[in-house]
Amino acid sequence: MHALHAIFAVHTEVAGMTRTLSLRIPDELAGRVADRARRWAAANDSEVYRRVIDEWVRLQEHPGIRFVDGPAGRRAALVGGPDVWEVIAVARAFDFDEQRLAAAYPWLTPEALGAARRYHEAYPDEIDSWIEENERTAADLERELEALSG
Repeated sequence: MHALHAIFAVHTEVAGMTRTLSLRIPDELAGRVADRARRWAAANDSEVYRRVIDEWVRLQEHPGIRFVDGPAGRRAALVGGPDVWEVIAVARAFDFDEQRLAAAYPWLTPEALGAARRYHEAYPDEIDSWIEENERTAADLERELEALSG
């Protein structure tokens, strides 16, 4: 079996430090990673493997969360449910009232809603950025509709 020797930087979140690791992985695995990462806007292999490791750690830390690709990019979502940013946006509209949130998402368990809340608590900038982008897009569309009807 041939092995691919990959050297990449993994960014730690402590004071922006990086650590360089040397890793040997089978060509077949490297190919599978490359196939899955093809849609990512990663600059190089180091960025791809940093993202793979970061997502794996997040998945371990946040059961009930998965990552999905879409036209707007890769984002955190609930397993079997909506994107985390969508749940948090609704939660904010309800002033984080758990009963109203549960009524808005009757198919989601309290555990799933808690997973969204915990993920947001761990990565508020990421989720808030998705919410802000959605709000900007909605405002832009509203202005365009008004211009068309006006």
